Amino acid sequence: MSDIPGKSIVIGKGPEDLMDVSYKLFKHQKELLACKDDMVYMRAGRGSGKSFIASLIAVLALLKGQRVLIMAQDYRALTEVIMAECIQRLYEILKPNQFEVHRVSMKITYGKTGVIYFSSYSNMDSVRGFSKIQLSILDEVCLAPPNLFEVLAYCQRDLDEDPRIVMCSTPRPANWVTSFVKDRNIRVITAKTSDNKKIKPAEIEL
Repeated sequence: MSDIPGKSIVIGKGPEDLMDVSYKLFKHQKELLACKDDMVYMRAGRGSGKSFIASLIAVLALLKGQRVLIMAQDYRALTEVIMAECIQRLYEILKPNQFEVHRVSMKITYGKTGVIYFSSYSNMDSVRGFSKIQLSILDEVCLAPPNLFEVLAYCQRDLDEDPRIVMCSTPRPANWVTSFVKDRNIRVITAKTSDNKKIKPAEIEL
């Protein structure tokens, strides 16, 4: 069981290959998890559990056999944060021999169709090679180039259902994402570092 406090989500009680695991989520994490909008933006302070919920959303899509793309600012952010979080979720939910981590090609596979690709904003050209991406998770999206969604459009074609995009970022000064979200009336979910009661006030001030 995760030590993240708040509302609970139970995984298992279904397919035999899933472990029986329960996560306690913050209100903003539960809101993002329940959101079915084609595009949503979470603006959350450090330590508020942004990477945790992003990894959980990605893994749940993987377990459904979906094709997922996760992007972050650079290789280090991918391998040390969001990819590591996804692997941790999988070890919590599945048995180790039920998924495969491909560290060289930066992907995780499950079953016949489930895959999570990892790519950075610093290597946008590589993204054009992906196809039929059903879910894109954009970590620290404010650090991405403004042509991000033009490139993503190539990856999300020829789908039976509309693709989903989940954007995440720590609070930053006004930038191209600010106007993009406002112009398209995209749902914004906010959270503060202080929403995580496990973080001491002295740590927040650092």
